[in-house]
Amino acid sequence: MEQMLKPRLVRVLVALVAVVALPLAACGSDSDSSGADAGSGSGKIEVHDATVGVPLNPSQAAVRFMIDNGTDIDDELIAVSSPVSDRAEVHKSDVDAEGRSIMEAVPTLKVPAGSSVVFEAGGLHVMLIDLTEDLVEGSTVPLTLTFEEAGDVAVTVDVVAAGHDADMEEHDDHG
Repeated sequence: MEQMLKPRLVRVLVALVAVVALPLAACGSDSDSSGADAGSGSGKIEVHDATVGVPLNPSQAAVRFMIDNGTDIDDELIAVSSPVSDRAEVHKSDVDAEGRSIMEAVPTLKVPAGSSVVFEAGGLHVMLIDLTEDLVEGSTVPLTLTFEEAGDVAVTVDVVAAGHDADMEEHDDHG
């Protein structure tokens, strides 16, 4: 009997979390948002709260933000770029079956209509690889997200103080 209750309890908890988290995902400051009309959609693709920490490794940095697809069409992030780095890539942090931290490039990323995608430590992030200039706290850097439907979305990324950054430790072997 107890074994039958566990799967049901898990489903109820997942549904409860989804109901609570959905309205919270729509919250966020519009002060750092950029957007682009997405074809025949009813709204915009917007990017909020874009930050990059002053990197511990001066050749690369991880950018974090939230994408809100306020349109009525699914879209896909197909490229990222910034003039402050030779290369920019979407990466995803994860843990393998042995409990080791792993990193993988994400060539394209689906952003369903009416949804939000969070780029954060321990998950999705944009890696700026082979930085061409120093990132200075208090300054900003440009980032361009290219979507299949919405096209280019220009983002202003705030450079924030350095801190412990698990993604950077995992990326120390990039070169």
